[in-house]
Amino acid sequence: MSVAILSGKSIQWILRSSNSVRTASLLIPTTSKNVEQKRSVSWYLGKEEHRNYLSQASYFYSNPEYAQWKEKPFRNELMVETPPKRKLRNFKINFGPQHPAAHGVLRLIVELDGETVLRADPHIGLLHRGTEKLCEYKTYIQALPYFDRLDYCSMMTNEQVYSLGVERLLGIEIPERAKYIRTLMGEMTRILNHILAIGCHALDVGAMTPFFWLFEEREKISEFYERVSGARMHAAYVRPGGVAFDLPLGYLEDVHKWCESFSRRIDEVDDLLTGNRIWNQRTVGIGVVTAEEALNLGFSGVMLRGSGIKWDLRKTQPYDAYDKMEFDVPIGVNGDCFDRYLCRMEEMRQSLRIMEQCINKMPSGEYKVDDHKVVPPKRAEMKESMEALIHHFKLFSEGVVVPPGTTYTAIEAPKGEMGVYLVSDGTSKPYRVHIKAPGFIHLAALDRIARRHMLADLVAIIGTLDIVFGEVDPFDLPLGYLEDVHKWCESFSRRIDEVDDLLTGNRIWNQRTVGIGVVTAEEALNLGFSGVMLRGSGIKWDLRKTQPYDAYDKMEFDVPIGVNGDCFDRYLCRMEEMRQSLRIMEQCINNMPSGEYKVDDHKVVPPKRAEMKESMEALIHHFKLFSEGVVVPPGTTYTAIEAPKGEMGVYLVSDGTSKPYRVHIKAPGFIHLAALDRIARRHMLADLVAIIGTLDIVFGEVDR
Repeated sequence: MSVAILSGKSIQWILRSSNSVRTASLLIPTTSKNVEQKRSVSWYLGKEEHRNYLSQASYFYSNPEYAQWKEKPFRNELMVETPPKRKLRNFKINFGPQHPAAHGVLRLIVELDGETVLRADPHIGLLHRGTEKLCEYKTYIQALPYFDRLDYCSMMTNEQVYSLGVERLLGIEIPERAKYIRTLMGEMTRILNHILAIGCHALDVGAMTPFFWLFEEREKISEFYERVSGARMHAAYVRPGGVAFDLPLGYLEDVHKWCESFSRRIDEVDDLLTGNRIWNQRTVGIGVVTAEEALNLGFSGVMLRGSGIKWDLRKTQPYDAYDKMEFDVPIGVNGDCFDRYLCRMEEMRQSLRIMEQCINKMPSGEYKVDDHKVVPPKRAEMKESMEALIHHFKLFSEGVVVPPGTTYTAIEAPKGEMGVYLVSDGTSKPYRVHIKAPGFIHLAALDRIARRHMLADLVAIIGTLDIVFGEVDPFDLPLGYLEDVHKWCESFSRRIDEVDDLLTGNRIWNQRTVGIGVVTAEEALNLGFSGVMLRGSGIKWDLRKTQPYDAYDKMEFDVPIGVNGDCFDRYLCRMEEMRQSLRIMEQCINNMPSGEYKVDDHKVVPPKRAEMKESMEALIHHFKLFSEGVVVPPGTTYTAIEAPKGEMGVYLVSDGTSKPYRVHIKAPGFIHLAALDRIARRHMLADLVAIIGTLDIVFGEVDR
């Protein structure tokens, strides 16, 4: 039995058992903002209860006035003010990049008021590969496959816009048959994209059946891709000067049959979704964009036409064979998710209409230009003509030489206006490549579209944007890279502490790691361990300290070691190593010198492009470097670094040529995996998983 008695600044709990009485006091600070110091808030006992307690024992009261029973007043007049109201705050959550509805590697910082979205801040760059800069270091033909990997759901249309740009710089006109083939494959690609967009959009909001129906048809289109190009995805089929190969026998007949069957499939999906009550609730009135807003935001494609703007580059600026095609451009009325869905459904029907016209009007003739300075000669021709053989050699060793000039070329890609800005300096490599991707512009408007919608509607809006991050992240690294890394270091330091708090003292984590997979210091040395597997057993050995390379001799950092050599110690070592890595990164940022980022030796690294324009010697060095390679003097060497998993070493033997005579790789994972039997012996089967995880094995280096 217990009772609490309140006085001015303390609560006294009186705990009574059958044999003893205990008291406990708790100080409560008071402020003038809510309660006057001269008064107190009392807790009143009932009269009968008060008498029973007093009759059984004597108690100590911090205030004598509570020794007498007092009746509780009708109104509590001791409170001079009402309690202050707590200020409500919005909260932020991470949406993605692992979320299945993120359509790639989309990360959103979503600010919510309950379930209402107040702000959606997209964080891009997680699929950044520097595509534009990579293209500038390749010949015009070598740069083509990079465009397949931009919008990897609409491969051939990406190739189409790049090829049109190069052809415009070259001033060539491709054959009619090549134009029709491009148009046919472009519309097939449009259907391929819209199938994915509608199927995944429906799946995101809970409709599973259309996804399976449509992906069955998408598989058939992938087979058409493979038949014409040899690849199901990254085709590299549309090339400057035409297409890579002619259509195989029976191809057009099979496409015609598929068009008839797919037309019925579109109607089935239309019947399933368009009148569906749940689908309408999730799309009608969601993500509304007016016509004026769509124009101001720079929208294109379905995002523009869904708001009522009739703009399609196939009509307004026709390319290839679109000027000979008859088709309609569907537009929306309300500019919501439902209208954009209807536009994509109708566009697939119009694409089938265009494909049928291409099949019926397909002309005979060549499928690429007859210019051996742009396209390679046929193999049979090279056997008979020395000139053809020379053209072939120069084309694949030097590339297509494009006259100086600039051009911007755009097409109506499935997601919107896909544009490429090309600058040629008269060489075989583009001086500048800039890619205008529709997904980048549409994603930038996500905050505006999603604001004041429910969190569940955010998924429907992302699905209707039809985003692919291969085209969203094509750009070079921006200025301010080091500043951004510095900010990330600060935030990641806090994240490490959070993970540390979550795991290190966790009872279950300790049960699964402490005393599991113990390796003594002597055993670690005898087994040839390195890295965390060695340091976790108490051996302080780190090549960054003992044999420093690069700038590690100028860095200040500690080398963490374990004590018991178990899974828990190895986990602690990795946690501390991340902190030390942040410490080293901060020193690199603060001490980063200016100057060159590679040696000024043209026998090892290629000369700069500007230098080649002025110096014949630089041009010769460039040619020899890429045709013969770097000539390395005879000798042998073993080089090792402190890789994250341990000592990563390479043994090289040179015979004085540009190719290594022998390469042997010493991978830490191979050595650690070889000791798994010794470490796991006499452990439980469940502990085997913990031991394998702490070995940190990647089989790319194990199976070298």
